[in-house]
Amino acid sequence: MTQVDEMTRLSDNDTLLEEAQENGHDNETIEERCFSAALVCLEGHYTQSPPMGPHTAARVSSMITKTLEKTHTLRKAREAISRNVAIWIWLTRIFAAAIPSLTTRSVGPLSSLNDPEKGVTPQESTALIVMNHASIKEDLGTLIKLMHIARNLLVNAEPEVPQDICAAVHFDQMVYQTIILCVNVTSKGYDGEILDENQRLKLGDVTELCKILTKVAISNAA
Repeated sequence: MTQVDEMTRLSDNDTLLEEAQENGHDNETIEERCFSAALVCLEGHYTQSPPMGPHTAARVSSMITKTLEKTHTLRKAREAISRNVAIWIWLTRIFAAAIPSLTTRSVGPLSSLNDPEKGVTPQESTALIVMNHASIKEDLGTLIKLMHIARNLLVNAEPEVPQDICAAVHFDQMVYQTIILCVNVTSKGYDGEILDENQRLKLGDVTELCKILTKVAISNAA
């Protein structure tokens, strides 16, 4: 998918989001409102408009963790959130913003997302990952939780509803792009480069998180 196609799809989602919001927050559950608020902050963070400070980031992380727990254990919360079109749109926009950011911090130019040959060398990728280790690790951890939540939302009495919403807002494409990114990162390897123990641990951290994210994303794509 080209960048133009992606921007067109996100523009379509802007219209869907306006319609979803106009159709009323009045009937939303507290779980929907809290999760929506966290997603709005995250989307702003990934698009740098504006990035979150440490206190906001901690609150957002807490709300996402609580949402993950509730969508796993509470059927009513899971079903309510799964039918919320605005939430699926925010999820799509977050992944659409996070994937390019993670790409440039780990495997180089955005063009490498669909064509690894256009990326940097394994040595350069390793250097990027080590340099950006903290932010990459944090972002991958967040995306893993969001992907887990998405999977939970697709497992309910009427999965056709969230499945149709996913297709309509193109979240399924974000799942595919996530898998591509993770494969690109984990395929770089060490390529014989001599790393010190600290660098090896940082690279191992990111590789392991990418494997986890890939596994969860594949379960969503299945």
